[in-house]
Amino acid sequence: MYALKKRFEVRIRRSRKTRYKVGCKDDECDFHLRGIKMQKEEYWVVRLFVKDHTCNIDGFQARLRQANSWTVGELLAPKLQVHGHSLKPKDIMVEMQVEHGLHLLHSKAWRAKDHAKAYVFGPPEESFKLLPAYCHRLEEVNPGTITALKTNVANQFEYMFIAHAVSLHGFRTVIRPVIAIDGTHLKAICLDANNQAFPLAYGFGDIEDEISWTWFLNELKNAIGSPEDCMIISDRHLGIKVAMEKVYPNVPHGYCVFHMAQNIKKDYKRKDLSLLFKQVWKAYQKSEFKETMLEMMKVNMVAFEELMNVGPERWSRAYSPVRHYRLMTFSIAELMNSCLVHARQKPIITMIEFIRDMLHKWFYMRQTKAEKTRTQLTLWATEFIKERNIDSEKYTVCSIDYVNFNVKDGNKDGLVISSSSIVICLLTYLIQLITYNLFLCRYAKKSLPDYCGDCYKTTSWVKAYVGTIFHVGHPSDWNIPEDVRSKAVLPPPFYAQAGRPRKKRFKSVGEHGNGKTRNCTICKKSGHN
Repeated sequence: MYALKKRFEVRIRRSRKTRYKVGCKDDECDFHLRGIKMQKEEYWVVRLFVKDHTCNIDGFQARLRQANSWTVGELLAPKLQVHGHSLKPKDIMVEMQVEHGLHLLHSKAWRAKDHAKAYVFGPPEESFKLLPAYCHRLEEVNPGTITALKTNVANQFEYMFIAHAVSLHGFRTVIRPVIAIDGTHLKAICLDANNQAFPLAYGFGDIEDEISWTWFLNELKNAIGSPEDCMIISDRHLGIKVAMEKVYPNVPHGYCVFHMAQNIKKDYKRKDLSLLFKQVWKAYQKSEFKETMLEMMKVNMVAFEELMNVGPERWSRAYSPVRHYRLMTFSIAELMNSCLVHARQKPIITMIEFIRDMLHKWFYMRQTKAEKTRTQLTLWATEFIKERNIDSEKYTVCSIDYVNFNVKDGNKDGLVISSSSIVICLLTYLIQLITYNLFLCRYAKKSLPDYCGDCYKTTSWVKAYVGTIFHVGHPSDWNIPEDVRSKAVLPPPFYAQAGRPRKKRFKSVGEHGNGKTRNCTICKKSGHN
């Protein structure tokens, strides 16, 4: 580092296990350094250091050959430790040239990046060995947290599951029972009262297939059971479909309408079909659904048959067996992928700690924001009502009796049944924040929050984030039982592939951009990968 900073090259004069001597590349120069290793220690002591150079200017016209990938990696390590993610090789090349005048090849920059990661995070093997102790410690400092770890017969890592106690408490009490699952890291996400992503559980696996999803859903079922009126939304991954039939046969399984709309737009090259699909999945009444589907049948019979074969109960509001609560896509699960772009490249313990710290910050900030909210409804629900309030002013209402009201919107009138605790609209029964309720409350001079679902109120928003996720501390401070410490977990088998490492997952069957059918490499059949 000293030679790199002063811009001169050195030559090793002597290098032994206990002695080290280095000098300038010019043999006539007086610069030299001599050090010895301390007995029974790993430290070295500098015994002699002459820092003045007596060589000519040619000695400072250096190519700095001693600046190898290890040296550059040590220079990058402090930045990696602060920022949490390493630079790209091209950025490393530019930074070394600007700050140190080094002209690196792309291959050396790549190796330097790997050395910096190993210097800061340690080898991946050590991270996998700590997994059993880490899971025990995480459950110890956060009572109620559920973790699960699965290895194969050779003690190689296969799957891992984590559900924090705070997330489980929030889901069991106030969170809407609609779960979105995604496979870029196995994870289950819900929506809180403020319509923000609420992480329920997450996991890791060596591959996304039927076996991994069956294991993950089994662990999720052990953690939350089978909630009443629950629904799980995902993409059309065949492994998820088979796993849902095995683990949650009685829980409705919906498909992401965003991905289905993308498929229609890509496969049929028609914007009118995509607009018709958006209109049909948003329809609340079955009559409106049928009318729009008849229009789609006239435009393209193949698209109509494809949607009907998938099953309207999987993607439409009108035929949904349970409430969607306005959650028709699993995009909230994909939102976490952008947060984990750099974390995916780290060792598994470091990656888990990154996620835990991220969730801790989310929960703390949202709890603080919820406690400062003075309205009965959450911020999102309040803005949603303001938008609907403009439309509600155009409606008229006719009283049938003290309980029943007929609301006329100029299109398809609806019957509203009112009571002291709930308003049920027969036209839009799938959501509880509706335009008809606004008009009815203004007509009857009643308070709107009394007719809104509890899952949209500020009190539910606060209850969802009660508690915190505590840090596990340094491994040297853990008090781990011997039976847990003795468990061995090895890294999964790694097969290096030619070319640039893949960062994006393979798209599922029926997902936008995937025109191939993947076959199993063992049985050569499709339908389970």
